[in-house]
Amino acid sequence: MPVVPASGISDPGGEYEYGDPAASPDPLAYQEPDRYVDLLAVDGGFDLAPHFALDEFMQSWKGRYGLTSPAVVELMETIRTWRGEPLYVTSGYRSPAYNAAQPGAATWSRHLYGDAVDFYMAGTGIGELEDDCVALGADYTALYDDGHVHCDWRDLPLEPGFFDPATGLAPFERRSPSAASLAPGRGAGDARAGDPVSYRVLHAGFDEGAPRVEWRVLDPGGAVAAAGEGLSVLFVPEVPGPHRIEARVGGRAAFAEATVDVAPSRSR
Repeated sequence: MPVVPASGISDPGGEYEYGDPAASPDPLAYQEPDRYVDLLAVDGGFDLAPHFALDEFMQSWKGRYGLTSPAVVELMETIRTWRGEPLYVTSGYRSPAYNAAQPGAATWSRHLYGDAVDFYMAGTGIGELEDDCVALGADYTALYDDGHVHCDWRDLPLEPGFFDPATGLAPFERRSPSAASLAPGRGAGDARAGDPVSYRVLHAGFDEGAPRVEWRVLDPGGAVAAAGEGLSVLFVPEVPGPHRIEARVGGRAAFAEATVDVAPSRSR
């Protein structure tokens, strides 16, 4: 693919203003690109892999200039081959300005660096697709309620076709960008067998919309006493003793747990 130097792109509106790598989660992984593909000067149907064209990973309406990771494209091709059905990419590269305009967008979204893909398949669940990404070494995955999975390979070296080697930068300790917690609600402070208990699942760090939330409650014997989906946890304990509440947010992205001590039922 023909590329243009970042110093020579036409960007009067500041659409390609990247954040300072020193302020990022890892300066080595969040550098500003040195080169781009001019999407107005190339054929969007150019084949990047046997089943994928350039305009599936980069679109000019998300920014005239784009980039991608050939290694990640090959990983998508592997999943496509494994599953034997079309794989639909809903988001690949995003310019900084386009990304910032998305509701809840993360400042340091990996979509800006070419190694993140949001996708789905019509005949395969997103949980199974997440498993495929993990099997292929994905560094971060998340499931979303609109039916897509986000996978990125942020620990892969930046694609040298678009990024020059970093100098004078040291890596930081990596932390997951997503977090979850459980906030006690009605009945949690004085839980009794036979009375409803509620919690609220809180989360942060998801930049693709509403993540999938799954929860369950384990009774003192470890059996599942209740389970559901969504941000509201509501259950009625049948026996006294410690009950463990677990919430999984975005598939493997974040996990929260809490324990509520349930007292015997109130005398009637």
